Amino acid sequence: MSVVRVGGRSWSSDEASAFVKRYLTTPRENWAYPAYDAYPGAPTDLVGPQDLFAPELLNAGLSLRAYYAFLDALEEVNERLAHVPTAVDLATAKPDDIAAVAHVIGVLDHPRIAGVKLTKLSKVLHRKRPRIFPSTTSTSGGATRMGRALRFLRRRTACGSRSRRCGWRPYALICRRRPSAGKSLRR
Repeated sequence: MSVVRVGGRSWSSDEASAFVKRYLTTPRENWAYPAYDAYPGAPTDLVGPQDLFAPELLNAGLSLRAYYAFLDALEEVNERLAHVPTAVDLATAKPDDIAAVAHVIGVLDHPRIAGVKLTKLSKVLHRKRPRIFPSTTSTSGGATRMGRALRFLRRRTACGSRSRRCGWRPYALICRRRPSAGKSLRR
C-alpha cells in the first residue's frame, strides 16, 4: 500500500483517493475551493467588483473599508493586469512575464488599498490568471511555497538588509531570480 503525504499528514492511497472523490463530488459539505472555483465573478479576464467577494469563500474576505479601497484601485489593478498573459505558467514564465506579474503585485506598494495584502490580492488575481498567480495564504495559516518565498525574501534579502523593507514589485522580481526562491516558485 502506498502512502500519500500532504503537509504534515499521511494517508493511505485508498484514504486519499476517497477524500479527493468526496471533495470533488460533494462541494456543499462546506468545502471552500469548489465554492471559490465555481463563483462566477466578472465575465472578463480583468477584475470586476464582483471578483472582490471571491476571497470570502476562502475565509480571507475584505473588510468594508478594504472593499471600497480595492474598488477605488480597480482601474490601476486592471491596467497592470492587462499586461500579464493568460496562458503562461509561473514555472515557465519569461522575465517579461515575471516583470508584468511583479508590476501587478506592486499595487500593494501604495497605501491606497488599505487592508489588502498579498493573501487577499493573490486570491483575486488567481481567479483571473490561475496559471501565473498562485493563491497564497498568510504565514500564520500555513503559507504556500510562493507566499513563504516572497515573504522571506522581502524580509531578509530583497533590499539587501534584514532591517530595510522594499516594495512588493522589486521583491517579486528578486524572488523569481534567486535560486532558492526559484525552486519554491517552480514546485
